[in-house]
Amino acid sequence: MIKTLVFMAGATVALAQVQNYKPVTQQMLQAPSPDDWLMFSRTYDAQRFSPLKQINKQNVNQLGLAWTRGLAAGTMESIPLVHDGVMYVIAPTSSVQAINATNGELIWEYKHVFTPAPGRAGAAPAVTVFMPPPPAASRTSCAARAPRPPAAQPGR
Repeated sequence: MIKTLVFMAGATVALAQVQNYKPVTQQMLQAPSPDDWLMFSRTYDAQRFSPLKQINKQNVNQLGLAWTRGLAAGTMESIPLVHDGVMYVIAPTSSVQAINATNGELIWEYKHVFTPAPGRAGAAPAVTVFMPPPPAASRTSCAARAPRPPAAQPGR
């Protein structure tokens, strides 16, 4: 593992590399490996289902704690993403962590230094996430998926 410290304008960023990292492709997002959880609901159709077979009804009662890792104090409502054995976690205090999913070891961490905009002293930072749109075949507006009330009938 390669580790480097970079100092930029008063902020410290610890940089590390994930060994043999393979970028996520559109094809991987459309048909994810059972070992990966590449987006928030795992698939574009929001299955939230893992096809892994290691845990089942017969052995679920034998599970035990493998590792634990503390997070900074604060609110966190995020789903970790997993790619090639690395878990990416959005943590409190505007940070992102890459964690070895087998043992909980921190690979790298990015901590955003929040500077309020002029006139917004003390305002909470906003989070913006950018990602590519889903494939055309899976695009359906929320309005098209929402249940519709029955049509009004005269005399009722």
